[in-house]
Amino acid sequence: MNKKLGLGILSLFSLCGLGQTPADSVQVQQLNEAVVNSARIVKKTGGYILLPSSLQRQHTTNGLDLLSALRLPGVKIDPVEKNIISTTSSGNVIVLINGVESSLDDLQTLPQEMVGKVEISTIVPSKYGSHVAAVIDVRTRLVNHGYAFGANAMNALTTSYNDDGAWASIFTEMLH
Repeated sequence: MNKKLGLGILSLFSLCGLGQTPADSVQVQQLNEAVVNSARIVKKTGGYILLPSSLQRQHTTNGLDLLSALRLPGVKIDPVEKNIISTTSSGNVIVLINGVESSLDDLQTLPQEMVGKVEISTIVPSKYGSHVAAVIDVRTRLVNHGYAFGANAMNALTTSYNDDGAWASIFTEMLH
């Protein structure tokens, strides 16, 4: 009895579908504007790709500040001591700018507007050795020429700590 009732209901639904014309089942809606959003953190094999937002760029002053604002997975950036350490293992962290090994001073002179994306590799290629825990590659946007300069001041009156500095860079050509 249940089988016959089930077949009867199924037949009724299939007959209802045959009565429709293609124009009845397709609805067209005009869109005035389309917005496409993407993820700011993309997981890849052996690491991540991070895309800084315009808000993060506005609230930072250089490449090192931007890396700190991005909160890289598995890495801690200490702006006071000016070092980058791995939180997942005891190895060193290597910083690259467009694939070239760079120092934290280079990151500090890099304007945050020039950073296009940041790639962090947690599975480190063997060419860096076994003492390396992560590789951070900062990829810049295309710039033909320009300059950047700035000053940093970090002072604490109660502990007589002071870390002041000025920097300047001239860019002749940089690639993605």
